[in-house]
Amino acid sequence: MEKSDNTIRFFNIRPENEKHIFNLKVFGDIKKYGKVRTEDMAGPACDVEAQVSQYLKSALSEGIIKVGGEDGPAAVTFIASEKKMVGVGFTDTSAYLTAIDTSGEISDSEEIEISRISRLEGKNKEIKSIAETISAASVLRSSGLDSIGIAMPARLMEINPKAARIMNQVLTKAFKNKIFIGREATAAGYGEMDSKREFRDKNVLSMYTDAGDGAMIKGENIFEADSASQGNLAYLSPWNQFSIVATAKELVSKGVGTEIVNLVKGNIDDISLEVILQAADNKDELADDLVKRAALALGVRVAYLVNMFNTDVVILSGGTERREGGFLGYVEEGAKKFYLKEVSGKVSMVPGILGKKAVSIGAALLCRRQLFMEVGV
Repeated sequence: MEKSDNTIRFFNIRPENEKHIFNLKVFGDIKKYGKVRTEDMAGPACDVEAQVSQYLKSALSEGIIKVGGEDGPAAVTFIASEKKMVGVGFTDTSAYLTAIDTSGEISDSEEIEISRISRLEGKNKEIKSIAETISAASVLRSSGLDSIGIAMPARLMEINPKAARIMNQVLTKAFKNKIFIGREATAAGYGEMDSKREFRDKNVLSMYTDAGDGAMIKGENIFEADSASQGNLAYLSPWNQFSIVATAKELVSKGVGTEIVNLVKGNIDDISLEVILQAADNKDELADDLVKRAALALGVRVAYLVNMFNTDVVILSGGTERREGGFLGYVEEGAKKFYLKEVSGKVSMVPGILGKKAVSIGAALLCRRQLFMEVGV
């Protein structure tokens, strides 16, 4: 996401500050190994050990880790302090809020019905209304909150460039906590990666929705695309021309016959990815063609990114992980044709497991990452 508005604090996805970079290495080591591996860190041993010692001292004073115990004097364990972090994510009709503690465990969650995002015209008052609905309905506005992470829906950002600022203003006033803004695709990818311990030291490519809004993640190193991205990172941007839903709505509005119409009872506005995948599963020819077209195109792009970044795992989410319609299988089919020999035998493609809460969980976890990155700073 572009850092173009100094009234908004965005997640620090790719830190440039040396202290932040070092802190993330320590945080990542604790997550992976339960200790800090100073031998893997650059710099003179004495300097590294002193920095690690200072980090642990600061984290101990904040009450978010403990050192030593049954696993030995070098063991470091995350503990649940009084600080809570809330992630906010969206589907077309709901806002999901997930609260986690400093140990990374989910402590609470809620779903709030909102105005249908796909029907919005992009007016400021529409965006404000969604934020106000969340503010009024949320029960997570308790004391002890450290930060709120809002993963902005791509649709809102496309129709109104001020959407993030409006959401930030309303929720900052309501929750009275610091707020971070991020991309929903990045939040979903980070959440899915973090949900499986075996993925935490892998090169992970997350592709979100049928348009393939992507993020590359290895541990705490995250790469995403924005409008200024060039070269390889540009391939992490969504290819909206392959949006199944947009194409289906256009064709149905022109009178093309399809099972999709029956599933939505003639209401074009109700056409969703879930509906189209169900129609494809019911052997509807148009739905199946749309799913194949988008999935095969995404597979080609996945192969390019896997080849360039030597990816170990590809995670599909944002609806494409569903079994209906065979989307994941078509993506694999398209990708396998273009994998280099060096990667074709090692890369695996898996469906996301967090479902509709993936974005809110990921946004909360990004808040936690931000907290541990800023220890002692």
